[in-house]
Amino acid sequence: VKELGLGSEVKYADDKKHAKHFVKFAKKMPLDAGEQVLASFSDSTLAGVYGLMLTDRNVRSRDLMEEPVCTPRSQVDVAAVRVIPESKHKIIVAVGEVHDVPSHMSERETAALVTLIQEWADLRIN
Repeated sequence: VKELGLGSEVKYADDKKHAKHFVKFAKKMPLDAGEQVLASFSDSTLAGVYGLMLTDRNVRSRDLMEEPVCTPRSQVDVAAVRVIPESKHKIIVAVGEVHDVPSHMSERETAALVTLIQEWADLRIN
């Protein structure tokens, strides 16, 4: 994450300063039993929590006022992961599988997140 320049954007579930954030996130984007959050690129407003998270099993995302989206790691097509050209804050992870990235993230950070998702899906990182 640091090598990709995402250190200031990432939140970890075991970081006590982000505990309240993850409690709110769990209400909007519940996890499967036993599923563990590896990293979250998320934020919150008065309208709720939104963003993208990688777990040990899935890539999950939620945009404000939208339902959460979940793609199992096994269904992510590493070669297909990319930013949608028309929308710099949406990442395709497989055919028909699109995830939202917080709008405050820069194009460079979103591109770095694509690399992170590819490495995660390819089991190069845990």
